[in-house]
Amino acid sequence: MASENESEDKIPTQFPLKLMLMINWCQQQVESEFMEKKPIEWIPSGEGFSINDPQCLIKRVLPIFFKSTHYQSFIRKFYRWIFKRTQSDLGIVIYSAKNFHRDMPHLAEKLNIKYSQKENEFQQACAMKKRSLRLNKNKATDKIAEIAREESRNEEQGVNDPTNSLDKSSTTGFEMEYMLEFMTKGLLEKISDCEDMKYGLSSD
Repeated sequence: MASENESEDKIPTQFPLKLMLMINWCQQQVESEFMEKKPIEWIPSGEGFSINDPQCLIKRVLPIFFKSTHYQSFIRKFYRWIFKRTQSDLGIVIYSAKNFHRDMPHLAEKLNIKYSQKENEFQQACAMKKRSLRLNKNKATDKIAEIAREESRNEEQGVNDPTNSLDKSSTTGFEMEYMLEFMTKGLLEKISDCEDMKYGLSSD
């Protein structure tokens, strides 16, 4: 008898394997009378599956197997993994893919994800964003190091500003932290705005 906790301990990371486990788990829940009907199930041949109850799937099943419980996001994953949508003679929507079969689970590992051109461009933009942020941090670190060296030279030479009532050494650390935070935040906002306008996407 399968429980929700047992299923969580055995959930794989690859989407096709996770999907296969979820379909089988629903079957076990019905057989164990934890569910009245299967929200998602294999077709008799095992070559594909159908979604019978999207609402039950969203509320009771998806939260166990996936971080996101948005139904449309779940459906989009089918197309990324090259699943095809067909319709039976009875009007039932069926999803199937090569190497995705109920009786041959080992073949599911052969499925590969395929992103659209827009998604690939967005991923490249995210990678550039990370690289730019790293470069900016390095520049900020170099600037802070330069300030620290200058402060050190001034201290060694006994250079003091008689009009300044504050001890510069006590405020240098705070100034450095503020500079790094300000420069990092500014770059992030600038790049994020550009990406949102260009791709109309979010990283979620």
